[in-house]
Amino acid sequence: MIKKKFLLLAIIVVWVGNSKAQPEFLLNLTHPETDDVVYDTKELSDGTFLFVGRTFDWATSCKSPLLIKTDFNGNIESYKQYNFSPYSGDFFNIVEKSGQIYVVGDLIDTTNAGINRFFISELNSNYDTTSLHFFILPDSLDVTDAMSFVDSSGNFIIFGYLCNKLNIYQNNMFVYKINMNSKQTQFKLFNDIMFCYDMVERKERKGFYAFIFGRSEKNTNEMVRLDSSLNIQSFFSFDQILEGVHSSAKWFSDTTLICVSEIVHSNYPAPGVKRGITSIILNPEDTIISQTDIEVNDTLTFPACRDIISVNGDNSAYIGGIKNFDVNGGGGYWSTYKSWFSLTRLDKDLNIIWTKYYGGDAYYVLWTVKATSDGGCLLLGTRYDYLTQNEERDIFIIKVDENGNVTSVKDNPGIMAKEAILYPNPGANTLHIQTALKDATLEMYDANGRLVVQQNINETTSVNTSALNQGMYFYRIMQNGEVKDSGKWVKQQ
Repeated sequence: MIKKKFLLLAIIVVWVGNSKAQPEFLLNLTHPETDDVVYDTKELSDGTFLFVGRTFDWATSCKSPLLIKTDFNGNIESYKQYNFSPYSGDFFNIVEKSGQIYVVGDLIDTTNAGINRFFISELNSNYDTTSLHFFILPDSLDVTDAMSFVDSSGNFIIFGYLCNKLNIYQNNMFVYKINMNSKQTQFKLFNDIMFCYDMVERKERKGFYAFIFGRSEKNTNEMVRLDSSLNIQSFFSFDQILEGVHSSAKWFSDTTLICVSEIVHSNYPAPGVKRGITSIILNPEDTIISQTDIEVNDTLTFPACRDIISVNGDNSAYIGGIKNFDVNGGGGYWSTYKSWFSLTRLDKDLNIIWTKYYGGDAYYVLWTVKATSDGGCLLLGTRYDYLTQNEERDIFIIKVDENGNVTSVKDNPGIMAKEAILYPNPGANTLHIQTALKDATLEMYDANGRLVVQQNINETTSVNTSALNQGMYFYRIMQNGEVKDSGKWVKQQ
């Protein structure tokens, strides 16, 4: 392994014509010897951005909360690692209450038997933390995953799942309800539920909907209706519809939710299970209205690891995913694979408007997607290159326009938005193509410019390349006489 010995802050900015519109940009932070992740972002009223996450130092085994502020072009204005000694921890959300911005995170007391606690802190005008408020967890519990929001009554709602220190494979859903004004708190552990991946407040403001997996050894996705005191009222099962583990939900209209999850189809023929992403529109009180599957074609498609959905102002939605996700390598985070961020835009009826892919030159993992005020979207994730890194991820943030576009530069062509991807590359006797384009054609040329493959493609297509000789080929994907994508593919024996 070659370890990097430098700090690189690479920002690529692409201006758009309207001076009031936000440009698309790429932000790649390469920090030596640490493993860095961003979880959440907030667009401020002046068009600038805050990003929060954590940095992990392998030498000290210590996590430090991380906050990055950029201008609307993606230029870094501040980069802060917070030292809450003797605590180790992270920021996992940015929330706003009555015009005041807060960060929410968790800390472990490294000097006191590893006691876990959540914290809420205001940010001052310099984006420094002030007045940390701690909320201690029971000694037997460790934070596994947590998210937060502020409800309509001004309560901070922290939710997710915790693991038992004596049995790290035992996870249970929890909710922490905190009123900062009255200092009243309510903590509830749901011993009968394993994972809680998302929560939204009910429209009548009398409770919450929680999206869970694993109840009473029933390994299916369900929605739990909770009252305002966090008591369970009823369950709504997504059996045979949402069949995966990770899921997200957002309000899509005044009466409907959009829910997105990994989907696992076990009823496909050999070689076995098929995975992908599916989205549904749900009346949360009684019915599923519609459903659209995204990329249910192989075992390597996975939704974003944290916040899968972001609803745009025009009742469209951005759906984030990972193409060629390694479910086994390094827990999915450190892999020898090459992968892509995937971003799909759906209209109000869940029709796919477009799907774009970003990356492909290293192992990319997407965590969060967030719509921006100009109609575009931010993609928050990581980039990992096993040839130069050893369990050390770099923060990788992309800002795209409403069409999913971001213009690249010659030095890094792998970050261009692509409407189709070909894999594996290099490959051998079979080439797979993934695209959202309809009625397109693959044309492949050899080094002498001769057309050697011409095949119609739709969504997921496999091409038999066994007759091709070893070497490099040039391809282009055509639709209605227009070149939609192009590149190189290498045939190996």
